[in-house]
Amino acid sequence: MENLLLVAATVLCGGCASITFFGKKPARTALVLWCAVGGLVLCAAGLLVFYLLNGNFEYAYVYNHTSIGLPPVYRVSALWSGQEGSLLLWAAVLAGTGFFLLKDLKKRPRVFGAYAVICLLVLVMCCLSQPFARLDPVPPDGLGLARALQDPWMVAHPPLVFVAYSMMAVLFAKGTAFSKDENACTAHRVNGWCRMSWVFLGLGIMTGSVWAYHALGWGGFWAWDPIENAALVPWLILGGLLHRKNRWSRTRCMLPFAAAGFGVFLTRSGVLGEGSAHAYAEGNTIITVLLLVMLSGAVLYFAVVSLRKAKRAAGEVGGEKPPAYKIFMDKKRLLAWNVNVYAGLILVGTVAPLLMGSETPKAYYAVISAVFALAFAAILLVWHEAALKKHFIGMMALGTALTVGVIAVTGASFSLWVLVIWACLLPPSLWIVNRFKTENSRFYLLHTGLCLLIAGAVASSALSKEGIAAAAPGAKHIALAGIEVPLADIAASDVLIVTLPHADFVVRATKAFSLADGTVLVPFTEKPLVLLFWGGGAMMLAAPFFGGWRYRFRWRQKGPKDGAGAL
Repeated sequence: MENLLLVAATVLCGGCASITFFGKKPARTALVLWCAVGGLVLCAAGLLVFYLLNGNFEYAYVYNHTSIGLPPVYRVSALWSGQEGSLLLWAAVLAGTGFFLLKDLKKRPRVFGAYAVICLLVLVMCCLSQPFARLDPVPPDGLGLARALQDPWMVAHPPLVFVAYSMMAVLFAKGTAFSKDENACTAHRVNGWCRMSWVFLGLGIMTGSVWAYHALGWGGFWAWDPIENAALVPWLILGGLLHRKNRWSRTRCMLPFAAAGFGVFLTRSGVLGEGSAHAYAEGNTIITVLLLVMLSGAVLYFAVVSLRKAKRAAGEVGGEKPPAYKIFMDKKRLLAWNVNVYAGLILVGTVAPLLMGSETPKAYYAVISAVFALAFAAILLVWHEAALKKHFIGMMALGTALTVGVIAVTGASFSLWVLVIWACLLPPSLWIVNRFKTENSRFYLLHTGLCLLIAGAVASSALSKEGIAAAAPGAKHIALAGIEVPLADIAASDVLIVTLPHADFVVRATKAFSLADGTVLVPFTEKPLVLLFWGGGAMMLAAPFFGGWRYRFRWRQKGPKDGAGAL
């Protein structure tokens, strides 16, 4: 019966897509069909959650991902711990998000039709994965949930990513019907979907980083894993688009979801095997083919649009192009280019192992990230040219003083990475000296957060140090940076993270060893200023919500201004 719910939802979703494309007055019929689709998908997802909570081990998914002793919260999160359940979750989120598009049915039925096609493909993959497959005989208990997945941050991480992907699907659908004749109101709504996609995907990336830092056992928050990169690339593209909000086009609307689709392909197809901590080791051949069809269709569409645009530009006569120096004086364009080039280089490093058969060296990502950070800081300084000329000495003094403080805390000597930290601290120093006069609070919070995030990432990784702590024979505690850490706590976990204001100490109990005289030696890694990374990320993702209600009221009363909706 449960499988029939998904089959019926798939058929109705296909009918909804067909009606919106080929029907004469599709609004009322499509509304009824979509309500039925949403109800069926949500009912199927609710049933699987009920089976997970109730321990119905006759279902293969429940058996493979839960056990009798598993806490209820992790039984619910088991819904997205496997491929079958996570596809069902994504289908449910897509169905729910689709209700926000129903208002486009009368004027723009094809927008809703494009979204229904995306939902249809996900539902087909969901049916093929068979989340309600049964076992015979019924086992008395399940295999349980992987230890790494029993983490509070893993409860939030995948749903946030799926919400972001669903919002990018809306952006993709709106891009299919976008034209240059759009009024400011519609462009503002497109920008709103882009902004919320950026926020939710950023929240998903940050919660995933916290999970990796605490649960995976290697004491890092970013490993340049292909799946991590596949989420970072669309997030960067969305950030670049938000700085070019007055230059919307079909391609720009559709590109983020196409990039996200590539990430879904890496995760679901099984091409990575065990090469990623986030991918599913086994892929379904038919699902892989469907994902390839989705990606190929997007690439083909982009190619057709680009050719049409090139022909149209070649046929236009009398239009004057702005001089090259004016293009490079456009700060927002420079910032968008910087972000997009960085995203493209990350994508190259992600795809290279699939084509060449060898892992992309971490040094590659380190170099392109350093160049991006330096260019980003330079553009922010040029952005406030008048303040820079007026407060140059004060900015240099404050930025250098902060960098000296970083050197004092980390004990590092001058290097390229110290230069990167210094460059990232210069824009906030300029804004402090200028008393935050030239921009709104949202701008300062967002870009200061990103500067601090980059500085924290550099300090905690490039300036980290290895050490060994010793405990005397018979001692119950070990001294670590002046803090007494119980040996029992270290022995109880594979990795113990001791957080202090200036640094985190990652203690690896699995690598501890004893000398002949009974002295216990425990290796650890000191990660300085990692709180800058977490604090900067929190500031950056909180920024879009500052002044949002005030801006919305002003926009409704007076209409959108130039630059409306910008971060």
